[in-house]
Amino acid sequence: MEQRTGLTLPLQQFFPAPAYVDIAARAEELGYDSAWIPEVAGPDAFSLMTAIAGRTKRILLASGVIPVQIRTPVVYAFSAATVDAFAPGRVILGLGTSSPIIVGQWHGLPYERPLATLREATQVIRGVLAMQKTDFSGARYSSHGFRMPLLPQRIPIYFGALNDKMLRLAGEIADGVLMNWVPAHAIPEKIKQVRAGAEAAGRDPDEVDIACYVRTCVADDPAPTREHLRRELTGYVPVPTYRNQFLTAGYADEVTRALERWEAGDRKGAVAEIPDRMVDEINALGSPEVCRTRLQAFRDAGVTHLIVAPWSAGQDPASEVATTVDTFAPNR
Repeated sequence: MEQRTGLTLPLQQFFPAPAYVDIAARAEELGYDSAWIPEVAGPDAFSLMTAIAGRTKRILLASGVIPVQIRTPVVYAFSAATVDAFAPGRVILGLGTSSPIIVGQWHGLPYERPLATLREATQVIRGVLAMQKTDFSGARYSSHGFRMPLLPQRIPIYFGALNDKMLRLAGEIADGVLMNWVPAHAIPEKIKQVRAGAEAAGRDPDEVDIACYVRTCVADDPAPTREHLRRELTGYVPVPTYRNQFLTAGYADEVTRALERWEAGDRKGAVAEIPDRMVDEINALGSPEVCRTRLQAFRDAGVTHLIVAPWSAGQDPASEVATTVDTFAPNR
């Protein structure tokens, strides 16, 4: 698998939506291979991907990722195909299983059998994208008699994956896997699971793209961003799949104490239990040289599609985001 460099649009900065289109267009000028658009609380990924398509000609446009449960598989297929009509051959459909909070509390939808849900959805989506008439009855989805009038170019499907079962499923049926909030030293073991899934399915493991988000801030003083990311990490500790990832990555004592404080209602105490070591190993913060060394560690661990996620909690986030984007431009 060829080495690629992507850029996550910094949606956490709450810039106006047109600013993200500008950032993606700038990323294309700088030689980035892909622009990734997460979808949690807005903007809508497909709308933003379509807007970016109108300003770009080469860069891949990826949803990274959308909770699979919040749209039907048919809607995912024709939404991705619509973006492809504006950016032929440049679309990646990134899907994940999210969490009970987002799916259940926010959207009021059932959060059940996430792996089976993603497997069924992928089967339906692939059939619709091939212009096949649907004839599917599963435990989670049912669709009969629908045929899409659009015939897009092939649209790869990536899975956001954390645990072993999801990683193996990605190796079995997905085109790529997208990792998140993981230190470089934990990636080889995750890749083993992806490769095991591919081999069990009779696929070439080298054809599965290994992508990873790395939150990155080039700044003279990364302390404000480090503290912000410490709080962000703490918020993921109560989520079982993320907590298990942190536990197996070597942060068991710290995460266990943080969870105990969180569950006791001591949010500040929980944040204080997350050490600098954990924040710095999962992210890339500081001078260009320090960030470059940290990002290279992810490459060395086996990541084939490194995705720089510009992040800033400094006084001038727009400037720090721009500096980070420019620093790791493949064309420089």
